[in-house]
Amino acid sequence: MNVKELVKRLMPEVVLNKVKILKFTKISNRFYKYDSDRFLKHSNVLTKWNNPEKLLGQIIVEYHAIEKGLAMTNMRLGFGKNVLIDLVNHCILFKNLFGTDREQFKYALRVIAEYKSVHRNEKFDLEDDLIDLIDKLLLKEEDLEPSEQISMTKESYLEHTYSSFEKFSSNRKSLRMFEGSVKIEDIEKAVSLAQNAPSACNRQPSRVYVLQEKELIKKALEVQNGNRGFGHLSDKVIVLTAELGGYLSMNERNDVYVNGGIYAMNLLYALHYYQIGACPLNWCASPEQDLKLREIFEIKESETVILMIACGGIPDNFKLVTSHKDKYKNIIKVI
Repeated sequence: MNVKELVKRLMPEVVLNKVKILKFTKISNRFYKYDSDRFLKHSNVLTKWNNPEKLLGQIIVEYHAIEKGLAMTNMRLGFGKNVLIDLVNHCILFKNLFGTDREQFKYALRVIAEYKSVHRNEKFDLEDDLIDLIDKLLLKEEDLEPSEQISMTKESYLEHTYSSFEKFSSNRKSLRMFEGSVKIEDIEKAVSLAQNAPSACNRQPSRVYVLQEKELIKKALEVQNGNRGFGHLSDKVIVLTAELGGYLSMNERNDVYVNGGIYAMNLLYALHYYQIGACPLNWCASPEQDLKLREIFEIKESETVILMIACGGIPDNFKLVTSHKDKYKNIIKVI
């Protein structure tokens, strides 16, 4: 018997556990410091426009907020003025620093042009300083076509439900305008189909909670706080979590989100297949938000919340947000 084994045998289990905790606390602090240092350096948290990705990320978030407003059934004229001002100013800054070649920058200009065009067509007078700011940005963009949010019918939204995967995948888009109810049995079918999702070592950490009581849904969506203008239309809300118990080392610290994300996309496809309107709601939450959600309904302490999905019936007529995607050639690198 070597010395290590002898120590383990003679040392009380409670002391061994304390030693293990100290050891893994030291390891986890090192791992999380590595993650947090990289995040702070390369993310947009500190708002340093020292590379185009940071500023472009800011622009995308802002133009997406505007196009969501433009797609609302009961759009409030003059909405989002402060966001629009920030968007225009950031586009001007991007143009001066990094030029105009990036596809998402060009699309941001189209969203701004759509905002102006929609309000002009509705004979709603935007403030002069806002018009002047927009015109300053779009001055040399004579050929710019305003973007256009997608007008859709229920029939066209579901027309490729049983088509090839290419058509089916292209047809699935986040729906924010719900009308009518969804059968719990259909959600169960979707969850069953989503079980086809792969997971690391087949550990299958995903867990699915379906909220159907209106007050529970209201409280959960208030904590999520990213569903303004449409969350109240949800008939059901899915809360997707992932069980931590199957993970074996700190190297796997992010795998819970990877596996949860894979499952979430499979579930969104399954919901679309069963003709359930759905919109994923991110869970970028503070510890306080996480704890508050756990007070609303019982979530196992060992489960990490991944995201929510608002669900509802599909209206006969509605609008979809364009959510412009980059061409694949802009993101692929063959090595």
